[in-house]
Amino acid sequence: MLNPDSHLRLALQVLMATRGDDARARRRALAVAAGLVASLREEYGLLLPEALPFLAELLEDEDAGVAAAAAGLVSRLEELTGEGAGSFDQYLKA
Repeated sequence: MLNPDSHLRLALQVLMATRGDDARARRRALAVAAGLVASLREEYGLLLPEALPFLAELLEDEDAGVAAAAAGLVSRLEELTGEGAGSFDQYLKA
């Protein structure tokens, strides 16, 4: 199992991939991020301060598929953290 520092580095590398020009690559990076969330579950909560700015950008993405994938990931994170729907809204507003 990876140590927490490795988790953070991996998650940040995946999130950086969401800033590329290719919408398909951004969607794939979000799919990988969702896989990390599924694997790490509550441990991913430690990465939220770093992840939320990326997700805020992705929710506004020009590609509807990217924005929808980001919204789904935000919903999953809200479920995992035990927060209600919309609990991250204050952090996701531009």
